[in-house]
Amino acid sequence: MTECGQREAKDEERATLSRAVARYVQRAAGESVPADAWEGIEVPAHLLMNFRVIDEAGRELAMGRDLAALKAQLESGGKDR
Repeated sequence: MTECGQREAKDEERATLSRAVARYVQRAAGESVPADAWEGIEVPAHLLMNFRVIDEAGRELAMGRDLAALKAQLESGGKDR
């Protein structure tokens, strides 16, 4: 995936998360929050999803917070580890 494609994918994921959070706040607190309220806010690393890829024997093949980078690493045979 190109850098531009990765950026577009992250923008799309962020937009989806923003909409989901806005819906949750509406349901939980009864407050309407525009989905773009979080634009420009960086989520702290400890709050991001951490992905682990495990083989059949239970060994960890890769781990990280960037799913696209993990996919690329595994597609390249794990040479980026």
